[in-house]
Amino acid sequence: MQVMDQDYWKVWWEAIQKGYNPKDLMYSIGPDQLESKKHLVDNVPLYEMIKFEKLNVQLYGGWYGYPLIDLLLEKFKNITKITNVDLDLDAIALSRKYTQARKLEDTVFFREQNVVDSLDSGSNKDKDVRLVINTSSEHMPDLPVLIDNKNYSDNCVFALQSNNMFHVVDQHTNCSSSIDEFVKKTGLTKIWFADSYLITVSNVIVHYFCCMHICYYTRMNVIIGHTILCTKSINIDTL
Repeated sequence: MQVMDQDYWKVWWEAIQKGYNPKDLMYSIGPDQLESKKHLVDNVPLYEMIKFEKLNVQLYGGWYGYPLIDLLLEKFKNITKITNVDLDLDAIALSRKYTQARKLEDTVFFREQNVVDSLDSGSNKDKDVRLVINTSSEHMPDLPVLIDNKNYSDNCVFALQSNNMFHVVDQHTNCSSSIDEFVKKTGLTKIWFADSYLITVSNVIVHYFCCMHICYYTRMNVIIGHTILCTKSINIDTL
């Protein structure tokens, strides 16, 4: 018998009392969310990340932050900082609650900002970031726009996910119809790893594509490299 994580349960209980949507809370740790995030983390190359004595991670549009933060900390023991960047103030507030419950205040930090406008735009602080994860690419502009005013080092790793759920018209503003389209949008060039798999969630067949790159993303003669790309795609013909 599977038992819900005690910390999650406590945070959920308080959140529901304060008016949070129980459906959103359940979805955040639902099978598809857990599977896709675990698949992404499992395929981030450990040998690339352990090169760094101190691993600094940024989450673009990290939502509640968990369980992704738990998965990252479980795999990468050298993580010293994770920053969850999201403009949803309620999501960030709940992410703080999770962090407090986990006693991770010295490791997990927050930016209540739009990804395009945040992260110390153009400063040298971005150079300390070694891993950038965006599991919500369908909610925001393409990668070139997001990093246009950033200053990441050339050994920064990007892990990205998107989907083809165009029918979610009120939230998904930048879906991709295929993995090839998504790759083209990001500007990535050298495919390092690629796979796909199927899962079923609430009688819906979900087709996940995952491809990983170590590549050099060239923009205005600036090289941003060692990049991973993962996409998830739902077969909407089955909806």
